Amino acid sequence: MNNSAQDVTKALGGRWRRDYGTAKCPCHEDRNPSLTLRDGERTVLFTCHAGCRSADIAAALKADGILPGADLGDARPTPRSRNSDIQPEPEPDRAARVAKAAMAIWATAKPADASHPYLLRKRLPVLGDVRQRGDALVVPMQQPAVMTGLQFIGPSGGKRFLRGTILNGSYTILGDPSLHRSRLLICEGWATGCALHLATGADVAIAFTAGNLKAVATRLRRFFAHEPFVICADDDDAGLKGAEAAADAVGGDVARAS
Repeated sequence: MNNSAQDVTKALGGRWRRDYGTAKCPCHEDRNPSLTLRDGERTVLFTCHAGCRSADIAAALKADGILPGADLGDARPTPRSRNSDIQPEPEPDRAARVAKAAMAIWATAKPADASHPYLLRKRLPVLGDVRQRGDALVVPMQQPAVMTGLQFIGPSGGKRFLRGTILNGSYTILGDPSLHRSRLLICEGWATGCALHLATGADVAIAFTAGNLKAVATRLRRFFAHEPFVICADDDDAGLKGAEAAADAVGGDVARAS
């Protein structure tokens, strides 16, 4: 386990400078390092310049075994009253609030434009339940029977989650695994999932981050007990480690997504 910003930076394959580190963020498809790490008084502080929440970054790193299991919370200060006895928002309340916000945005989003710059650059058609709000593609995130958040993908490929999104165990699916056609592929990014679905015809579950692969695989295994699971790793250390952990948890195989 890693307890300092320098340790976490090293585990992510990043670069440590005099008093801070830079690395690829585990909460989005980060091709160029957008994550800054520093030591706080009691914990590592994260700033993702693409907009990912510190709490989600911490959760992804804990799932990867890079951070200890203790809850690090969000690096941003939590508003408190003068009585200083405000309790954290209960998880069921948070889930209901996020679902309501996500569904409201989803309901007003328009069908995705096939000429969206990100789709053109990735050479992808409009596929699955993807919509568009302004110049951002909107990808739904779910757990069984509930929407848990949204991912927004900008024209240049920048990604961020709807504030409050519950990342752990959330996914989106291309295809219909309930038809039990063959294997189920699980990967990190939406574009990767689309490419895999088009190339293989297989059903694909998208976990959004390497740290979420294991949680998604474990959750889906409850519903698909007999299908072969193939965890498709991104071509980096974090992706491979996340895929191997997921495969070990559900008795699946690992394949390189690229």
